[in-house]
Amino acid sequence: MDGMIAENPFAKFDIAALRRKHKPRPRGVLSPERVKQIYDAMPQETYTDRLMASAFLFAFGTGMRRSEICYLLHDAVDWDKCEINVRSTEEYKLKTKSSVGSLPMSSYAALALYAQIKNKEAHNNEVVRLSRFVFCNTRGQAYQPDSLSRWTIKRVRRVAKQLGIEFNNGTLHGMRRSVIQHLVDSGVEPITVSKYARHSNLSTTLSAYHKMADNKTKFESVLMIAGKMPLPDSANALMNDSRIIVGSDKPIPIIKHKLLILSFKKAA
Repeated sequence: MDGMIAENPFAKFDIAALRRKHKPRPRGVLSPERVKQIYDAMPQETYTDRLMASAFLFAFGTGMRRSEICYLLHDAVDWDKCEINVRSTEEYKLKTKSSVGSLPMSSYAALALYAQIKNKEAHNNEVVRLSRFVFCNTRGQAYQPDSLSRWTIKRVRRVAKQLGIEFNNGTLHGMRRSVIQHLVDSGVEPITVSKYARHSNLSTTLSAYHKMADNKTKFESVLMIAGKMPLPDSANALMNDSRIIVGSDKPIPIIKHKLLILSFKKAA
């Protein structure tokens, strides 16, 4: 018939391919306690073993991207200010202007840096000892991001399996996600987290990360804020009216305003 579509236009879509493409990827997020467990159990026999363990801890301690870790130079570490300067180098150009920044040196980051510096100093090859790159390979060169990630995570997964920690789909970039998620869960202001993560804008942070604890605590933080809202003048009379009942002939459980605040004082 005129004006009618002869065939279903959606019949040509590969539904299975679309589902694979848009299926949420496992985030591989680890808590600080899990990171510590894994790091403590990682092999330390060879130079490469020790480097991979330090890279794993450093990734969580800074939230830096894989390529930023691979091309990190010794002169980018300011021990006096306890800062790590993320910047473009001759070998590597940062993706965006927002990627440039100075990160505070956390205890995890400092420990990882100190361990890797000692690791390099003990190497019998001078090109390793004198390399400009903090996490250099045995030829004194920077690792390629895929190589560093693959060999580090291979060790991490093996240790995680021995410890009974689920990390089959985890990645080195997952350590960046892990520390960002931990900051959000710990109540750090989103704008601060966004600047620390060096996202291009706040919406990137808000769209990818949210406070996981709220899903498990029945919105206590929301109720705490709601409890601080001024109640109508009729509230006290309503709360004390014993005539109000529901279908089961039981009084409606209304929480008084002051008690609400006290009950959920620790929620947020």
